[in-house]
Amino acid sequence: APGALGHLPPAQLAAGAVCAGAASLLPDLDCPGSTIAPALGPLSDLLARLVSLIAGGHRNGTHSLLAWLAVSVGFTLALGARHGSTVALIVCVLACALMLRVITGAGAIGCGMLAFGAGAALVTGVGRVDRWMPGAMLVGYGSHLLGDLVTVEGVPLLWPLSGRRQRVALIGATDHRREHLLCLGAGALGAYLAVTLIAVPALAAVAK
Repeated sequence: APGALGHLPPAQLAAGAVCAGAASLLPDLDCPGSTIAPALGPLSDLLARLVSLIAGGHRNGTHSLLAWLAVSVGFTLALGARHGSTVALIVCVLACALMLRVITGAGAIGCGMLAFGAGAALVTGVGRVDRWMPGAMLVGYGSHLLGDLVTVEGVPLLWPLSGRRQRVALIGATDHRREHLLCLGAGALGAYLAVTLIAVPALAAVAK
């Protein structure tokens, strides 16, 4: 979405995809048993327990429009602050570490070491981060809310004004066969877009 709206070059699209992927896991910090909770070791596990207490448990505070807005605005303001480049580096390192950990299942220390180099390369090699990073965080976090919205469990979009969960149950319950089929389709579309919008233009630029 940021690429379609902003015509970003391949490197920035790739970096944005990594950050968006990490941001899409953030709402589940309200659940100590989620994928993201143990991903970065004791630190993320402790953070998940704290967020769970504040948010009122799983699929409550962090799955609301208020949380989405707070994360998006807060992050944009942090990038524009005096130490915005440091914030960008930290976010890129954490995003790379999280995605490496989730995709490969490798140890947190090894992923952290690889992520530091990858994160530094992203920040220093893709130009102004304020062009793509806020959009990546906005799209990533929002995609999680949308994904949960179409399950029978739903999400409390109007929390804390209302704890009632909104739902458009298109795929049934979480972990249902229809969800698996939807994820396969989304994965195929993501792979196609990655090739056409990132890999092909990047290879063409190298060939020139």
